[in-house]
Amino acid sequence: MTHEFKTPISTISLALDAIFHPSNKANQNELEKLGGIIRKENERMHRQVERLLQAARFDKGDFSLDLEPIKLHDLLHELGDLISSAKDGKDIPYIHYELNAKQHTIMADQLHLFNACRNLLDNAIKFSTAKARIELHSYNEGEDLLIEIKDQGVGMSKNTMSHIFDSFYRYTEGDLHQTKGFGLGLAYVKDVIEKLGGELGVKSKLNECSTFFLRFKTISNG
Repeated sequence: MTHEFKTPISTISLALDAIFHPSNKANQNELEKLGGIIRKENERMHRQVERLLQAARFDKGDFSLDLEPIKLHDLLHELGDLISSAKDGKDIPYIHYELNAKQHTIMADQLHLFNACRNLLDNAIKFSTAKARIELHSYNEGEDLLIEIKDQGVGMSKNTMSHIFDSFYRYTEGDLHQTKGFGLGLAYVKDVIEKLGGELGVKSKLNECSTFFLRFKTISNG
């Protein structure tokens, strides 16, 4: 965990040194570039702190769920737009929506559900190439809502799949030898989904795509 904080702190320090060095004669473009690096690394630290706090609260049971009707299609579109705008639409895979469920309203906690889905999409993007396509599918099975998040990434072995929902487990297969993060994301996601009465599963094969499945009970006003 200390490594995950030291890296952005070091990057910010180097950028600030460059800005305030006596010999620096950076033009406006260079200053904006350095400022962008500082902003990006600061946001990275903020996300890491939030994930760590969320996992700690859930592990201790020190939390409360504020349940309300959530239209999951709207939440997924909002999340996709947020990710695209945060990165200016650059260097991220294309998000393709195929949301065919007629009933997609569930009782959930807006904040925790949004964070859980954000974690899943962040992972799908992290393990995919820049020009890949992330697919979001939805459909109904009886009164259940099923969501699929499919990437075009490096895939996982059976051994990895048996551990990815464990706290502090970090993916190290394929071409990604320097996996970032605490390994708390998917443990938190699984905890959130189950505490909301849902189910979370995954299907994958090494060197092929991975698909995460979410299942929730719908309510009638969706």
